[in-house]
Amino acid sequence: IAPGWVQTKLSERLWKDPKLNAEVIAGVPMKRWGTVTDIASAALFLASDASSYITGQAVVVDGGWTAP
Repeated sequence: IAPGWVQTKLSERLWKDPKLNAEVIAGVPMKRWGTVTDIASAALFLASDASSYITGQAVVVDGGWTAP
């Protein structure tokens, strides 16, 4: 799982600062921070039978930040 900007304790300095928060959000097409639940949902999918035919992939969970 390749996460983008996720609102956690580690990134708190960025999302609590209005200027830095706005800069991050401006670069994310979904216009929001990712959540721990967003990442956990991807992990749950990969751990489930729904992904049984997926191998060797990086699942990008970044709200479109790295989209071309």
